Amino acid sequence: MDVTLYLSTLVTLIAIMDPIGAVGIFIGITPGESERHRRRQAALGCLWALCLMILFFALGDRILQFFGITLDAVQVGGGLILLKIAFDQLSTSGLTKHSAPEDAASRLQQDVSMFPLAMPLLAGPGALTLMITEAGHGQASAISGWIAVAGAVVTALVVVWITLDRATLIQRMLGANGVGAITRLMGFILACIAAQMTIVGITGIVDRPPAPPIESAEEERRASEDKMELLFSMPVRLNKWVAMRPEECPSLTEPTQLEQSPHAPIRIERSAPLT
Repeated sequence: MDVTLYLSTLVTLIAIMDPIGAVGIFIGITPGESERHRRRQAALGCLWALCLMILFFALGDRILQFFGITLDAVQVGGGLILLKIAFDQLSTSGLTKHSAPEDAASRLQQDVSMFPLAMPLLAGPGALTLMITEAGHGQASAISGWIAVAGAVVTALVVVWITLDRATLIQRMLGANGVGAITRLMGFILACIAAQMTIVGITGIVDRPPAPPIESAEEERRASEDKMELLFSMPVRLNKWVAMRPEECPSLTEPTQLEQSPHAPIRIERSAPLT
């Protein structure tokens, strides 16, 4: 297993999901529910999030190929999305990740495991973009890369599940100020990760050599075909010319058969018949 890939993916996922910051939101979308129901919702939400992230990681390459998106573009776009999430975590208004209508709709639903818990709270745009980005890396395409990324996803969701399973206890112990401080710390770490991802993407775009124009590539291909045809046809033409009788040799004003060919490299003329 690639330990470096495992640790980097794990730290990024935990910073994106922000388990401590999700405690208050989880309690807010399950008001008046029993402790048993909350624990069941937390387990189902983590399970749904696991399925979504593994799906995006498995199909990441095909998604990029289908839409014609390069990995550098995904890194730049993903970095900007993570930066937006980090700014929301650093600001006081970002502690509530849902608008009032979304919260009201969530409270009316008995099962919140899929929406809004699994998506977009846990497997949101940042986590899914990270899965697509990791799928595009060469090191993640090997078996060790698969194990590292899958292990990081499972470990991060286990941490989230343990945190949400004890959401009431954690909120009581830390209080609103403690939860806010940890959320801001996670936001700062996430901002640094987003900046690094954006820099890597921009560097890859700038350093990539420009693709040749289609017309130039087509002209080069045709010229190469002409050269190959000339190379293979020259022995035959030369043998025909050497085998000619003296009286058949052209005069000064008559071009030879070799000259009439559009691929003849030189112009051959005779001043008088050979005797």
